[in-house]
Amino acid sequence: MVRHGLTMWVPLTSLNIGAAVQDLMIAEVLSTRIQPLESLFKGMNCLGLGDLLRENPDLVNKVFPSAKDVLIDVDLMTKKIKLDVGEKVDSEEKQQAWQWFLQFVKESDSLEDPDSKEPLVNQLMTFLSGHPTLDDVDEIVVKFLEDPKKQLLEAGACFNTISVPLAHQTYEDFKKYCLTSLFYGGKGYGRF
Repeated sequence: MVRHGLTMWVPLTSLNIGAAVQDLMIAEVLSTRIQPLESLFKGMNCLGLGDLLRENPDLVNKVFPSAKDVLIDVDLMTKKIKLDVGEKVDSEEKQQAWQWFLQFVKESDSLEDPDSKEPLVNQLMTFLSGHPTLDDVDEIVVKFLEDPKKQLLEAGACFNTISVPLAHQTYEDFKKYCLTSLFYGGKGYGRF
């Protein structure tokens, strides 16, 4: 905080604390991102890519696609799905939920959101991680929801964790609640 100018000489009050936090966040993001961005810019110019993109702005989206243009590879996504370290598939309910979740992930590649028309696999990725891209380093960690009253998927987006309900008797019922989870709780911090 001090490196961004917040010292004991700047009194924090209930009236200015929101602005102070916002200013600190902006300062931190800028100070931690400027050097990597400058390095990227220098590297692009060294290769002539910067000039090429300035002369052909229509190529920018090809070189740097927006998150909404990224398509998730469901096979790669499936390979990244792992059980949480503390979880065991030690019951019939857990085995069934595990298999149903993997089936749902695979089927999500051929389904789309009825409103946005985006592939459901992208919406699933956004639901469980908070962003629509699949990081090549991260794993997708699965836990089980033992509470029979919990029927929806629950995501821990900060840690790419998804909790799968054990409350369903059929795959159709499981899928219906998974879709409800994605359609109504897939975006934003409030979720449900």
